[in-house]
Amino acid sequence: MVICSVRISLHAQLSKEDFLSEARRADELLHVDPEASFRLADSLYQLAEQESWLQGVIQAQTIIAQSYRVRGEYDIARSNYEKLNTLIEDNYDDLSQDYINHTTQQHIASYYNIASIHNSQGEYDSTLLNISISDSLNERGKGIVKDKTYQANKINVKSLQGVVFYSLGRLEEAAALFEQSAELYRQLGQWANVAIAYNNLGLVYQNTGDLNKAIKYIQQALDIADSANYGTIKAAATGRLGQQFYSMKYYDQALSYSKKSYESSQKHGLKFEMANQASYIADSYKALGRVDSAQSFYEISLELHTELDTKDWVAYILERIAGLKVENGDCQGALSYINQGLQIAEENDYPQERLLLKVLLAECLLKEGETRELRKIVDELLVMASVTDFVSHQRDVYRIAHQAANASGDNSKAYEYLIRFNQLKDSIYTEEKSLEIATANYEYELEKETRRLEVEQERQRLIFEEQQARNRLINISLAVVSSLVALIAFLAYRAYRIKQKSNEDLAEKNNKLEELRATEKKLSEETLAAKERELATMAMATHEKNVVLKNLEQTVSMVESRMDDQLKSSFKEMKKTIEDSYALDKSWDSFLHRFNDVHPQFFEKLKQDHPKLTMDDLKLSAYLKIGMSNKEIANVTHLAPGSVKSKINRLKKKLKLGPDDNIRDMMMI
Repeated sequence: MVICSVRISLHAQLSKEDFLSEARRADELLHVDPEASFRLADSLYQLAEQESWLQGVIQAQTIIAQSYRVRGEYDIARSNYEKLNTLIEDNYDDLSQDYINHTTQQHIASYYNIASIHNSQGEYDSTLLNISISDSLNERGKGIVKDKTYQANKINVKSLQGVVFYSLGRLEEAAALFEQSAELYRQLGQWANVAIAYNNLGLVYQNTGDLNKAIKYIQQALDIADSANYGTIKAAATGRLGQQFYSMKYYDQALSYSKKSYESSQKHGLKFEMANQASYIADSYKALGRVDSAQSFYEISLELHTELDTKDWVAYILERIAGLKVENGDCQGALSYINQGLQIAEENDYPQERLLLKVLLAECLLKEGETRELRKIVDELLVMASVTDFVSHQRDVYRIAHQAANASGDNSKAYEYLIRFNQLKDSIYTEEKSLEIATANYEYELEKETRRLEVEQERQRLIFEEQQARNRLINISLAVVSSLVALIAFLAYRAYRIKQKSNEDLAEKNNKLEELRATEKKLSEETLAAKERELATMAMATHEKNVVLKNLEQTVSMVESRMDDQLKSSFKEMKKTIEDSYALDKSWDSFLHRFNDVHPQFFEKLKQDHPKLTMDDLKLSAYLKIGMSNKEIANVTHLAPGSVKSKINRLKKKLKLGPDDNIRDMMMI
C-alpha cells in the first residue's frame, strides 16, 4: 500500500496535535492494557488513512503491531511490522521533515521487533539477520535520530544478541551482554528494559545453577515492573520465579508465583503467557499430588494454546495430560491425547514431543500386553533416543525398553537396556545432586542475608534509640528552662492574685456555710418527718391490734357462756391476758395523737369538706395519707386485698372523685 503525502488537515474534531497526543496515550497503554491500546490505535489508523495522512498511518500501524506482539500473537505482529517497513521504505522520500526523526526510529525498531519475534520462535538465523538490518539502519540514521535514541538502539541490539547466545548455549557471553545492557539501560532511565535484562540474567543463572543470582535478578526485575506497573514484564518475572522455585522443588512457592503470573497475564490480555502459566500451575499441582487441579489447568492451557495456534505447545500440553492419565492408570483416557499429540508432532516435526508421546504409548501397550506393537514402538524410540540431546528422554526410552524386553522374555536385551538405563539414571542423579547443592547454597545464602538484615535492623534500632535518647535529653533541658521561666511568671502572677483571691475565698466560704445550714435544716426536717411517720405507723398498728383483741375477747365470751364450769376458769385466764394486752399499748386515740403531730388539721379539713365520712373512712384516709399500699392496709386491718380495694373505691365515690382520679394524690395534697 502506497500513500502519497497530502498537505491537508484532519477533521476539525481531531487536529494533528490531538492525533499525536492520542497516539502517545495508546503507546502508554501497551504494557498496561494492550487491548485498549489496540482499539485506540486502530481508530487512529482508520482516521489517518481516510485523510491520507502518511505520518498518522505510520504512527498508528506501529502501535497496532506492538499491541499484537505484547499480546503474544507473534505471527500477526510480524506481519504488521513487515507491512510497516514496506510502508516506510516505499514512501521514505515523501516523509515530512517534521517527522523524519521519529519515523526513522520506528523503522529501526520495527526490524528489531521482527528479530525478537523470530528469536521467540527459535529462528535464530532470521533473528541475527534482522538484528543486523536494524543495526545498519541505526548507523545510517545516526545523524537523524537523537544521540540518546541511537545509544538505546545499540543497547537493544546487544541485549537481543545476548538472548540469541543464551539460546545457543553460550551462557557466559549471554550473561556478560545482559549485565552490560542492564547497566546502560539504567543510565538512560529505561526501566522497562532494565527489568527485561534482569529477567534474562535470571534465566541465564538458572541454567548455570547459580540460584542465588537467578532469584536475585528475577526479583529485581519484578520489583521494577511492580513499581512502574509494567504488566507484561511483571507477568513474565513472576512466572519465571515460579519456574525457578519449581526446579528447586519448592512446589507451594512455585504454585503461588505461577498463579500470580497467570492472573497478571489475564488482567492484561496476555493469552500466550496465560497459556504457559496455566501449564506451570498444573505442573505444581501435579507435584503436590492434586491430580484434579492439575488436569483442570492443563485443559485451560490446551484450550488457550489451541486458540493461539501454537502447535508446539499444544503437542507439549497433550503429552502432559496424557502422562497424568497414564500415571493414574487411565490408559484408555490417555490414548486420545497421545494420538492427537502424535499427529501434531509428526505433521510439524516436533521430535521431542513425538518421543515423549511414544514413550507414553509404549507404557500403555506394556500394561495391555500388546507385545508385537510394543516391540515396534520400542525400536522407533531407540532410534529417536540416539539423536536426542536430552538425557532424561534417553533414560525414559531405555526404561521402557528394559520393561518391554523383560515382558517378552528377552533377558539379554533386558540386561543391556538396564545397564544403559542405570548409566543415564546416574548421569541425571548427578545433575539432580548439583541442583540440590545449589538449592542448599541458596538456602544458606538466604539465611545469611536474613541474619545480616536482622543485624542491620538491630543496628538501626540502636541508632534510633540513641537518637531518641539524645532528643529526650534536649527536650528535658528545654522543658527545665521553660519550667523555670514559667515558675517565675507564675510566682509573680500568684503574688498579685493572692490578695484578690483571699476575699473571693472568704465570700465563697460564707456562701458554702449558708448552703450547709440550709441543707442541715432540710435534713433535720426530713428526719423529723420520717420519725413521725414511723410513730404514726406504730400507733396505727397498735390500734389495729386492739381491734383484733376486742373481737377475740367477744368471741371468747360467747364461747365461755356455752361451756361448763370446768373450762370457764381457763377462758377467764385468757380474757385476763387479752385485757392485760389492752393496757400494753394505747388505742386509736394514741394513733390519732401521733398522726395529728405529723399532719395537723388533716382530719378537720377532710371532715369539713366531706362531713358524711365515717370513722372507718377516716382511718382508711389516714392509711392512704401516710403512703401505705393496699397490701399493707390489708395486713394491718386483717382484710383481703380485694376488700381493701372495694373500700377505697367506695371512699373515692364519697370524696366525689372520678374513675381516673388518683385518691392517693388527693390525700397527699
